Order: sequence, then C-alpha cells, then structure tokens
Amino acid sequence: MEISKPGLCEGCEENTASNRCVDCSLNFCPFCTKPHKTVPATRGHKVITLDEYKQSTPASRLSHDKVYCTIHPENVVKFFCDTCQVAVCSDCTVVEHRIPEHVHITLQVAVDTYAIQLQGLATNVKEKEKEAKICRQEAEQTRGELKQQRLEEKNKVIEKAEDTIKGAKMKAERNKQTANKKEEETIQKAKKKAEEIIAKAERERDESIRNAERERKETIRKVDRERDETIQKAEREEQRLIEELETEYSARIKQAEVELDDWEMKHGNISSTCTYLDTLMHHGSPARLMSTKQETIVSAEQMVAIETEYTKPNFVRFEPADEKAEHEILGRLRFVYMCDVSQCTVDNIPKHVVKGDSINLVIRTKDSLGKQVDPIQEEVRVKVENPSGSEEDIQVKDNRDGTHAVTITTHEMGKMAVTATVGGQPIPGSPINMTVQRMKKIGKRGSGDGEFNSPRRTVLSKHGDYFTADTGNNRIVRTDQGGNFKSSFTFTGPQFKQPFKPMDIAISADDTLYMTDGNNKQVVVSDVNGDLIQCFGQKELKYPHGIAVSPVDGSVYVTDWNGWSCTDKGDHKVVKYTQDGNFIHSFGKFGTKDGEFRGPSSVAVNSQGLVFISDYGKDCISVFNASNQFLHRIGSSGKSDGQLSSPTCVDTDRDGHVYVSDYANRVQKFDSSGRFICRIDSKEDGLSYPKGVTVISNGSSSRLAVADTGNDCIKIYAV
Repeated sequence: MEISKPGLCEGCEENTASNRCVDCSLNFCPFCTKPHKTVPATRGHKVITLDEYKQSTPASRLSHDKVYCTIHPENVVKFFCDTCQVAVCSDCTVVEHRIPEHVHITLQVAVDTYAIQLQGLATNVKEKEKEAKICRQEAEQTRGELKQQRLEEKNKVIEKAEDTIKGAKMKAERNKQTANKKEEETIQKAKKKAEEIIAKAERERDESIRNAERERKETIRKVDRERDETIQKAEREEQRLIEELETEYSARIKQAEVELDDWEMKHGNISSTCTYLDTLMHHGSPARLMSTKQETIVSAEQMVAIETEYTKPNFVRFEPADEKAEHEILGRLRFVYMCDVSQCTVDNIPKHVVKGDSINLVIRTKDSLGKQVDPIQEEVRVKVENPSGSEEDIQVKDNRDGTHAVTITTHEMGKMAVTATVGGQPIPGSPINMTVQRMKKIGKRGSGDGEFNSPRRTVLSKHGDYFTADTGNNRIVRTDQGGNFKSSFTFTGPQFKQPFKPMDIAISADDTLYMTDGNNKQVVVSDVNGDLIQCFGQKELKYPHGIAVSPVDGSVYVTDWNGWSCTDKGDHKVVKYTQDGNFIHSFGKFGTKDGEFRGPSSVAVNSQGLVFISDYGKDCISVFNASNQFLHRIGSSGKSDGQLSSPTCVDTDRDGHVYVSDYANRVQKFDSSGRFICRIDSKEDGLSYPKGVTVISNGSSSRLAVADTGNDCIKIYAV
C-alpha cells in the first residue's frame, strides 16, 4: 500500500510520522524511531524515511540480509531447524535446538526446498488474484447495471404515465367533441321539427335543447371526472412505482457497493500477497525466506481459501399494464433473478409419442441453489427438429413464476429432437430426443393401478384424460394421455344389486360420462370424478351393450343385445333417450333384412347425425339417418380387406371416415359410403379380439384408441 501523505505515529499516536519500519509495516515519529532501532527485538529491522519508502521498490524493501535471532537478539540467524521449522542462530544450535533431538541445515539448503513450495503457493495466489479481480469487476459492473436499470425502469414508468395522461386528455377531448356534435345534431333536428309543427315543435325543441344541454353538461362532467380520476390514479401509481423502484434499487445499489468494497479489499489483500510472494522469491535473502516461512505459508493459504464466486442480485423491472387491465393503469414491478442454466429442468417429458400427440412440456428456471425463479436472462427458447429435418421455433408461454409452458404437436413419424435454451445456453438434457411412433400401448393385464381386464371403449375428456371401461374389473379407469394411471371408480348402492359391469362408455360435450351397465341392465351417468348423477333405462333395456351421445342434438343411443347369441330372437334393437334419461323411441328388431339386427354390438353418431350400428351377426355396419331410416350397409362377410368378421365396435371421425374393429383381430378404415381405405393396425401389433375403437380428436389431429381386449391393454394409433 502506498502512502499518499504523512499521518500520526503508530507508536505514540500523537506526533506526525516521518519514518517507516519495513519489517513491521508501521510508521513512526523521530522520537519513537530511536528506541525501535535500539531494542534487541527490533534493532535488526530496516527503518527508512517515508520519502525513501515512497520512492523504493518492493524488492529494495527486502534487500537487506541480516536477520537477528528472536531468542538471542545479538546474533544473526545462520541455520534452519528442520525439526522445529524455524530459523536459528549459532547459540540456538547449542542450547534451545541442540542435536541429536534437533536437525540443523544451512539456510541455503532450506531455501532450496522451500522455494519449490513457495513457487506453488505463489502460483495459486496469483490465480486467486485473477479470480478476485474478475469478481471485483463483476461487482462493479453490477452496480453500474443496477444504476442504469433503475434509470431505464424509472423512465418507463414516467413514459407510461405521460402516455396514459395524454390518452386520458385525448379521450376526454374526443368525448367533448362528440357531445358538442350530438348537441348540435339534436338542436338541428329540434329546429326542423319545430318548423313543421310550430307550437308543439317549439315546446319539444326547447325541451330537447334543454335535455341536450343537460346531457352535454353531464357527459362533459362525466368525461372530466373520468379524466381527472385517470390522471390522479396515474400520478399516484407513477409516484408509488417510482418510490418502490427507488427503494428497491437503493437497497440493491447499497448492497452492491458494500459487496464491491468487500471485493476490492479481498482483491487488494490477494494482490498484495501475490506481490509480496513474488518479491520474496526473487529478492529475499535465505535468512528472510526461512524466518518468515510459517507466516508466509499461512497468509498464502488464507488468500487461496477466499471464495471467489460472485452472485448477482435479483433485479426489479417495470412491466407495463395491458390495455385491458382493470386494477392497474401503468403496470407493476416484477422481480427477476439470475438464473443458473445448469439447474434448470424440462419436465413432463412423455415416455411414448404418437403422431398427432400434443406434448405439453414444463420448463423450470432455477437459481444456483435450485430454487425456482423468474429469470433475468433472455427469454426461454424451444426449437424442434422434425423427423424430416425441418426446424421450427415453438412458442413459449412465460407464467411469470419460474415456469414456462410449451406445447408441441407432432406431425411426422420418426426421430424428433427438442432443444430448450435459456439465454442461449442449453438446459441440461437438451436436446431431448423422442421417437414419434405409429402406435403406443397403455396398460397391461391385471387388476391393479394402470392394469386392465378385458377393457372396452376409451373416451377422452375436455381436460385431456382417458376414461376406459375396464369390464373385467367392474370399474372405470382414468389415465392421462401418456398412459399414467390417475384414478379408478365403480358404483354401489340401491341401484346396483349386482356388481357394476361397464360394457361401453361415451362422453358428452360437457364431460358427462354415460356407461352401459350389463349386470344391472341400465345406463349409468356420472361426472368425470365418478360421482353418480343418475341411472335410467331399466324399463326398456334387457341387455344394454353399446352407447353413444349424438354430437348434433345430444341424444343418447343404446344398443340392446345380450352380447352372446346372434340366433336368440329376443331384443335386438337400438333405444334412444334424452340426456336426462327420458325415453324417446327405439328401432330395429331381430332379422336379416335391411334395418334388422342380429347382434347390434355398438353404436356411433357422426357430425351429420347419421347413426352407425355394428352388427355382430350380420358381419356389417348398418347406417341410418336421424329419422331412423335405413340407408346402406358397410362391409360384407369375410376376412379380406373391406370385409368384416363379427364386427365388435364402430366409430367415425369429423371427416366422415368410419373405423371398425372385428374378430379377425384388426381395425379397418372406410369412407362414409363404405369404400375400404386401409387397415389401421398391422399383424405385428398382435391385436386379440379388439372390442373398442374410439376416434380421439385433439386440436387439428386425430388418433384412434383401440381396446385390445384379448391382450388387456389400450393401443393408440396415429390416423
């Protein structure tokens, strides 16, 4: 440290200092200098004037060779006790450090060994000095950024307030002009009318003029009041926001200055130690090196141990209010933090992806401690590389709480890569590689969570959950679109004398579930949480099987068939109800003619109100209009493409396509006229007695949920 001007003597603390002891790093007046140079303990110290000290170099301050023994002050140290690690004089080798208990070596030999250790320490301290310098620079930069940010955010508040006030004034002026114009128009109309019917018109004119005048004045008063209220509120908000900004930034700048002082002190200490070690290595005598070994090592290790990682504070930003905001005119202050990209995560990554799926990822931005924070860095970005090699930037929704929502819709099959970055740096695990497949499987055989026993149809709720009729387990199973189990439910009570047995399931536009209960011969209605709403159909139904809700008028269609015999001439019909359970009518009977059935296993209604019935015994799909009139058949008996073998389920999509599962262990796609288009599954998929097909529409894409009943699982196909 350089001395800019003389201060008080550090001995008597009264007189002005004129000299400096290089060894003690203390300043003395002439009176205190004399005893310091003569007492045995310090007479070997180097004392120079302050002027000489300012003109000297670090090397010259350590250039004198004589170092006196602390035990025998009249003697110069010449040896080094390797046992005690101290420099000693000749008398010490005979008295306090005598052999053989103590091992003596010459100072030069000790210096040669110590020099290697000292060089390593010096290297470490120099590296630490660089780190501390960087931290000091960052702290200084942060202080500047905080000051600049405070000014920018303050200007934003002022600018927003000015714009708001200006807008209020302009609005008031426009409203005044409108009021004046309206008054003039009313007066002109009143005058014209007065000319036509003078007496009456004059009264009406005068009244209209008075009313117009009152209305104008009231409008102007209202406009002025709204303007004044807006201006006053804007001014109050401006003052409050500026005060809050000042408070927040003043505290941060004060803290930044404290931290800057701390880093300047740390950097100064490390830099001084670095200079001292460099001078000691290059210019220190052997005696000086070895006599200060212990304190030098301790000092150097203390400097190396200093933590040199700088953490930026959180910032405060002004976020202008939206024009539609009700409670804010100008905006609000938002706290943002320094984000550590290495701690950020991408959650909700699906295990399986099918073409048409919407992948809903959640990106969490966190600080160095793993705490979720609103980041100060640039916005979070997500880019997708599609299987075809094309790239697209995905919109990211900032939830302002440290989470960011990302929705990716898959359009191609193959390998896809999702890269998420914060401030241009990739989040750990990015890019995320996914394979978009043609089909994914949900569930396995069993009765536990996420398991099925002879499942039937699956439907999708508005909130994106699957509901499956788990017939063999007498329950409804709820899973997310990734196939993860969420819950299951069944029904008990007076209306369930036998265990609830769901044969089929449908869902209405308001997310109400409709289920056919084969054991209790009824339709069960509940919400998506499994809370029972009502049961109906006990009077009309003998063997309820398939069920569908019309997207046109909300009517509920139920196929009534025992599900076992196609030769039993009992009930083979379709029953129609309102959603409240009121019977409307039924149609169809046992037979082989058009409009007759031999095992109506399921029902579907398309967007035009056409009704499709899968006829298990007649190997076809019978199509009816909304008036229950037979139109045509789809399919014929057989196992070739376009033929059907005991069809078990049918459904339609918004484009009019028809999907049918049958006991030939396959799912086929037809157009609305019945022309075969393609087979959805493949032999490798191993379908076994599929008894449910459901078109799952999700935005602009569609998938097909197939109940692979024989394999006790659900398979989702891209279509």
